[in-house]
Amino acid sequence: MKHIIRLLLFVISFTAFNGAASAQNRKQRLTREQLAEVQAKHIAKKRAMDDKKTIG
Repeated sequence: MKHIIRLLLFVISFTAFNGAASAQNRKQRLTREQLAEVQAKHIAKKRAMDDKKTIG
């Protein structure tokens, strides 16, 4: 009986933790448009740095 209660508590705690981690991941996800914008800014910044190296 003790074993079943421990197992049940473990499953409940694991489920609660997993739900909290899942909710956190949903907040951090970017839409496709946002991701494309971030990538475009990164590429533009990198190209600007490369242009300074070749000109200077």
